[in-house]
Amino acid sequence: EAASSASWREASREDLEAMAVEIRNGAEEYHNRLREAVSFASVSVEGGMRGESERCVTWLSAWLSALQPCKLNQVQGSKREGSQREGAKAEKPPPPALVASFEGASASSLLVHLHYDVRPAYWEDGWSGDPFLLEH
Repeated sequence: EAASSASWREASREDLEAMAVEIRNGAEEYHNRLREAVSFASVSVEGGMRGESERCVTWLSAWLSALQPCKLNQVQGSKREGSQREGAKAEKPPPPALVASFEGASASSLLVHLHYDVRPAYWEDGWSGDPFLLEH
C-alpha cells in the first residue's frame, strides 16, 4: 500500500506542475475572462439589476457549455427571506444556480463552488472606484 500511495503522490505532483504551466500559458486569457465576469453588476437582491444577473447566467452557461464534456443544469430557487435591501421590492425569485457536471478519467470528485450574484456596492459604502471594473 505504501508503494501505491507514493506513486499517487508523484503523479499528483506532476499533474500540479503541468497545471501550473497551463495556468501560466493561459494567464492573459484567464485575466480577460475574470475582467468580463467582474463586469456584471449581478446584484440579485436589487430588482433593477435583475437583467445583469440574467446576462451573467447566460455568459456563465455559454462558457461552461463550451467545456466538454459538460452537463449543465439550472436550478431555480425561491425567494429568500431577508435577501432584499430594506425598502426594495422583490419582483422575481433569485437567478438560478448553475450546476455543471464533467466526466473525468478517475472516480475522484472535485467540487467548485462560486457565487455569481454579488452584494450591492454603493458609493456611500466607501468604494473609491467602479467595483465592476477590474483595473489590474
